[in-house]
Amino acid sequence: MRVSGVETRGSDTTKWIKELLVFDEAKRLVYLKAALAETLCLYPSVLEDFKYVVSNDVLLDGTFVPTSSTVTCSIYSVGRMKRIWGEDCMEFKPERWLAGEEDRIETPKDEYKFLAFNAGPRTCLGKDLAYLQMKSVASTVLLRYQLLSVLGHCVE
Repeated sequence: MRVSGVETRGSDTTKWIKELLVFDEAKRLVYLKAALAETLCLYPSVLEDFKYVVSNDVLLDGTFVPTSSTVTCSIYSVGRMKRIWGEDCMEFKPERWLAGEEDRIETPKDEYKFLAFNAGPRTCLGKDLAYLQMKSVASTVLLRYQLLSVLGHCVE
């Protein structure tokens, strides 16, 4: 069966449940990856990160940082900053990660906006594998179980 020009496993759910998701199929789950990125932005698995200063330095805002200091960054807070994500920063909006006709993920222009996997030269080497595993688990759970939200429960 083809949907939007992409070969799928069709409506036979037994085929989906019995056979493992292959890499090429997982790669095409673009909206799911966007939902996972948005989840990690709002609810990062590591709430804060810190770096040790090896020699005197000056931050971009002019703050002097002496040797042997520790600089801490709240990843949780960065994912909720209006200045970075806009007025709707507290809303769960996977669409903010999609580009074009929602057929590909677009990461922020400044890679330091999304710190769930660190950024720059210290970006997590296992990031792509982590996304593959998250997609596999999430798609399996969504196929096998019916998820319901609790009415009136506010998530912040």
